[in-house]
Amino acid sequence: MSNRDLDYVLEELIKFRDRLKNTSLKDYIGYLVYRLERGITISEREWEDALMGALRNSEFPGDYVGRPDDDFEDDEE
Repeated sequence: MSNRDLDYVLEELIKFRDRLKNTSLKDYIGYLVYRLERGITISEREWEDALMGALRNSEFPGDYVGRPDDDFEDDEE
């Protein structure tokens, strides 16, 4: 579900990091890889939560049960 451009940048950063000899620069690129992976994971989770909220008509974040729409006919009346 991830963006192909972000996946490409992540792969290129990993390749670049693995070719480096300078340990401080290698550590910094490793940190950037970590932050990019974390950002991708967070955005995927937020996208999934938004989709579930839209599909289930949730009332609050994390509500995976939801409620039925209020525009249905009440049979008891």
